[in-house]
Amino acid sequence: MERPTAKKEEKRAIRETKRAYTPEETRELILALFELPDIWKLYFIGLVLGGFRRGELLAAEWSDVDFTRMGIHMRVLFLCLRGL
Repeated sequence: MERPTAKKEEKRAIRETKRAYTPEETRELILALFELPDIWKLYFIGLVLGGFRRGELLAAEWSDVDFTRMGIHMRVLFLCLRGL
């Protein structure tokens, strides 16, 4: 029988082993993105450089972009709930 906390411990271990890309890895990733269609290029650059979550980028609209202050203000989040 599996312990009730086993899944939590497994998720914690995965989270603790994540690491950020090095500057060189980031540069290589961005260069590789130029081979993709623009929509994917923007999406992945937003993830890597902007630090946005998937749901934030999927819900983003042009009205969220503040060109005067050069920023993006995320007001909503797109959620995909499994099993509903």
